[in-house]
Amino acid sequence: MVKSKILLIVIFLIGCANELEYPVKEKIQFGSRESLDIVTWNLENFPKNALQTVNEVIELITIIDADIIALQEIKNISFFNEVLNNLDDYSGYLASSSQSSLNLAYIYKSDLNTDTPFEILNFNKEIFPRSPLVMSLQENGNLITIINNHLKCCSDGIERRKRAMDLLYMHVIENYKNQKIIILGDLNDALTDTTNNIFIQFLNDSTNFQFSDYEIALGSQSYWSYPSWPSHIDHILISNPLFLDVIETKTIKLEDKYNNGWIEYEKLISDHRPLGIRLVYK
Repeated sequence: MVKSKILLIVIFLIGCANELEYPVKEKIQFGSRESLDIVTWNLENFPKNALQTVNEVIELITIIDADIIALQEIKNISFFNEVLNNLDDYSGYLASSSQSSLNLAYIYKSDLNTDTPFEILNFNKEIFPRSPLVMSLQENGNLITIINNHLKCCSDGIERRKRAMDLLYMHVIENYKNQKIIILGDLNDALTDTTNNIFIQFLNDSTNFQFSDYEIALGSQSYWSYPSWPSHIDHILISNPLFLDVIETKTIKLEDKYNNGWIEYEKLISDHRPLGIRLVYK
């Protein structure tokens, strides 16, 4: 009789645990089989807490289930490889040209038809302390080009960020006109600035470009990508041929996984939330 009661208690506790775990996973899962899911995520001096951070990031990537994750601030190549070695369905690429050793990277589903990433606009480290990292994807006969960025931070970097965005605009117009382009990353500036807006060329050319996260920038700060300030400084910019393909753009609130919420997430993982876009998978 005692054994039966113990068994019932164990079953009850397991059931409660599953009920608690499922809604949390549902909140932070982003990818689906019906869409092409792309995420940008600044991992802040990865890894902040060595193997503990590595193990958490492995679990979070598995739960998010995106097709492509563009990463910023990857500091340690060994720990980056440790993440890849423990993700069965993913491959990755890490750049190495950053002056500060905070490099750009991609982690992506291994079954995708991708080209080897390469760097562009690497002639001026003053403008681009981390050279933009380009990856191309063949998606059912369509070419999609992703440009991952991490622009200079802080108030003293405004002019450098403005010059960087101007160069990106000219580069895309000259090399990818009428193509499917996604420019994303930690761009370290707000879309809603009324003076000295670094994105002005793209914002003024709304026929050819849109920030898919613009509504997030205008909305509640509880969904902004950088709660520590708070501000919304991670962005996803798309070109015209992708306008009708967007299903959703979302800030992924990974802190919902942790008992102590944002405080625990920031301590373990990053001071940025990931931002994702879901596209129609034709």
